[in-house]
Amino acid sequence: MSKVGVVTGGSEGIGYGITHILLSHDIEKLYILSVSEDMASNAKKSLAHELGQEKADRAVWIKCDLSDWAETKKAAEQINASTDRLDILVNNAGRGIMTYELTDYGVDRHMAVNHFGHVILTSYLLPLLKKTSKQHGLTRIVNQSSNAH
Repeated sequence: MSKVGVVTGGSEGIGYGITHILLSHDIEKLYILSVSEDMASNAKKSLAHELGQEKADRAVWIKCDLSDWAETKKAAEQINASTDRLDILVNNAGRGIMTYELTDYGVDRHMAVNHFGHVILTSYLLPLLKKTSKQHGLTRIVNQSSNAH
């Protein structure tokens, strides 16, 4: 069965672990949403070394700063336009303890990244998750964080 997934923050830390597990369990395509192309590139190199190039090539990086809600919408639109299914959404990305800073939207950046950005992303991907569920069975949305978030 060919499944498609999304992992926010999937290029480092806990997110990289989730990416690694999903690819090792033969997910067909996995979108890694993160801010840094360099981190995503390094993650793909590590995946190729650990799992083989074929599995690493299943990972697709999309730039997404969850504190920038227009960019978050754009990332969701890219996913919606490039696949006809979405089985797994893992909302993992997060900022740890940091100094107080407001986004352009006037929201604390910590809250924007760790909470509101995931709500926005999920809202834009929910129709595809529902469609996949109707056609192929269960889909999953996983929200998780570490104790630093």
